[in-house]
Amino acid sequence: MGSEDLKKKKILENKKNRANRKDIRRNINHRRSIIPKILILTEGVSEKIYFDGLKNKLSLSTLSVIKCEYTDSVGIIKNAITIAEESIQKLEPYDYIFCVFDLDTVNDKNFINEIINYKNQNPKQTKVKIFPIYTYPCFEIWFILHFDLCTKPFNSKGKKSIGDTAKAYLKKYAKEYNETNRKCIEQFIDNYKEALNNSMKLIEWQKDNESINPICTIHKLVKLLENINQRNHEGYIFSKDHEEEFIESYIKTYQQLSKLHR
Repeated sequence: MGSEDLKKKKILENKKNRANRKDIRRNINHRRSIIPKILILTEGVSEKIYFDGLKNKLSLSTLSVIKCEYTDSVGIIKNAITIAEESIQKLEPYDYIFCVFDLDTVNDKNFINEIINYKNQNPKQTKVKIFPIYTYPCFEIWFILHFDLCTKPFNSKGKKSIGDTAKAYLKKYAKEYNETNRKCIEQFIDNYKEALNNSMKLIEWQKDNESINPICTIHKLVKLLENINQRNHEGYIFSKDHEEEFIESYIKTYQQLSKLHR
């Protein structure tokens, strides 16, 4: 092979290498640009107000928040499955659906089986990932964590349910709080990082003390949303881990968790 042929071969190789590098960069940028499409399905009004406010604060255009038409755990999960299947049929699938509900009123632990059955049906089919987000006794524990690393167990008292006592505790910090007070709830959001840190500390505390009163996994969801806001593509993955397993061990043991701490 002559020198001219070698020169031409080297030029072609250089062009090919440059094209390959461009393809690699293009693929990396494409993966980074794929922001998860998320639905948060809430049990109550206060949760919807909060997550709508957080959506605005973090500028999350791919996040939707809907108050579920059901308030029981199985109903919420079934509603999530219906929405997931409809989104796939419309070719606009969600990546994640998060079901946020209180554990103090869980009467039917079969919601866990509903999720398992959904995952196991047609395993080759693309599935929207559905995850429960737990609060015990109720969502107000997340609000409390904006102010206080609260490890004090809550109990029903007289005519007050365990959830009522948690709401009464929250009023130490937010006297005007009620479940529909938008202004009050949106003010919590400015301190969401404190709640995130306190919630992570709380679950570690409770694992050491073998208790779930109080507890929540909302920090995991909020951390995902924060990663999206910061375009931390490595943090776009949400998965079930030891935190959920720890809480679900109690759910599987007790048919009605509110009976744990009367």
